[in-house]
Amino acid sequence: MKRISWKEILTVIGAMALAACTGTSTPTLTIPPIEAPTQLPTTSPTMVPEPMPEPIVLTDALGRELVFANPVQSVVSIAPSNTEILFAVGAGDLLIGRDDFSDYPEAAVEVPSIGSTYGDLNVEAIVGLDPDLILVADINPPEQIQAMEEVDLLVFVLGNPSDFEGLFENLEIVGILTGHEAEAQA
Repeated sequence: MKRISWKEILTVIGAMALAACTGTSTPTLTIPPIEAPTQLPTTSPTMVPEPMPEPIVLTDALGRELVFANPVQSVVSIAPSNTEILFAVGAGDLLIGRDDFSDYPEAAVEVPSIGSTYGDLNVEAIVGLDPDLILVADINPPEQIQAMEEVDLLVFVLGNPSDFEGLFENLEIVGILTGHEAEAQA
């Protein structure tokens, strides 16, 4: 199958223009017939979409099932135990706000405080941080949890473990929430 190039087309157009200006006859262009392919493809190429990651579905200590499309990228911790767990599973860099009593490990003190677990939380300061998740403990008063949820903050309540199994479960949950599952397992 022969294709006509742009150069050939422009040459013919130029010759026609020249002929019109000089009064000579217009040259004719013979275009060879285009041959159809002898065999058409039986299938067309298709785009295979990337598989969507499975959503993260976890139940908090209040029995509420929460769904996350992806691991969270920023966390406000409102309990010293939660802050320590974040650092223990390697997610301390995701901590953008903490309660007044979260002072361990030492790196936690560098993170802005948003108030006291046992007093007034500065909900406006929490909203201003724009966290993906507020990590609270079941020792936090229900009024605090409700106040944060009323301003559309996503709150996950970790239980207060009474044994090592419960502690390991909390480590695992925080690892899953933050994308640090391997560190939590270790």
